[in-house]
Amino acid sequence: MPLSQQLTLDPDPASVRAARSWITEQLTRLGRAELADAAQLGVSELVTNALLHANPPVRLRLRGTRRHPRIEVFDHSPDAEISPGGDFEAEDLFTGGRGLDLVALFSRAWGSIRDAEEKVVWFEPTDEEPIGGPPVGEHVALDEIAEDEGEGPDTVRVQLLGFPAQEWAEFRLVYAELRRELRLLALTHAETYPLATELTELARRLEGQRRRANGVSALDAAIAAGETSVDLTYHVARTSPPTMERMSDLVDRAAEFCREEHLLASAPTPAQIRLQRWYACEFVRQADGLPPTPWPTFTG
Repeated sequence: MPLSQQLTLDPDPASVRAARSWITEQLTRLGRAELADAAQLGVSELVTNALLHANPPVRLRLRGTRRHPRIEVFDHSPDAEISPGGDFEAEDLFTGGRGLDLVALFSRAWGSIRDAEEKVVWFEPTDEEPIGGPPVGEHVALDEIAEDEGEGPDTVRVQLLGFPAQEWAEFRLVYAELRRELRLLALTHAETYPLATELTELARRLEGQRRRANGVSALDAAIAAGETSVDLTYHVARTSPPTMERMSDLVDRAAEFCREEHLLASAPTPAQIRLQRWYACEFVRQADGLPPTPWPTFTG
């Protein structure tokens, strides 16, 4: 029973009531009805704040895992800040005098995410009494996660023939969601989900290598132009192929993690996993001096 749907809220006071009802229904379907009271309190605060201060659309979503469900409120603020007034402080989000202090009080963990287009405030509701005070928020800027690792000048030439550009674009969306989910699990529950930490660290390294690769822009252009397939030539650091091989194995494991419904997000499809395997395999093979294998003839 994947809970991949979300609720889009109109800029209307009735939306707060709709949000409370929706999150209660979702938690009940998940078998976590005991969290409904805490979830309703947090949702009321965050949705009210978003409707008052942000640009529509405002969206409500349930993610995380069954053991650690996470509630997220998205909005399109005109700037990338978490609050309309500047730095992210609890008092900036007070609605009716309570705000994030109340959200934190009924949370196992909470925090924020921002990227270039929207911001998210999230929390994990709990029905347990807080020990030692409310948790401190965890705040992540997604565009600051990846780091350039500063690889040496030694490079490998890799040709990707018959590359299915639009299929890869769809996979990138699923992968970005998966990486985001595991990043947050690694941030808040590293001991419970060691796979999340492993994949997050590897993805950071791979992203640093990708940013240094020559030829990536040609793929982006092909996707934007709507091309079905394209022949690509990359020049990448010699350390990239082993990293990609490890990432391919971890994507397989992460997909299985999703399918077991531990993760409330869409798993890569079998076709997307096959594409990811071919992609990684081409880097490894060609780094060993073997000729490229075009995508349609790949049988791995």
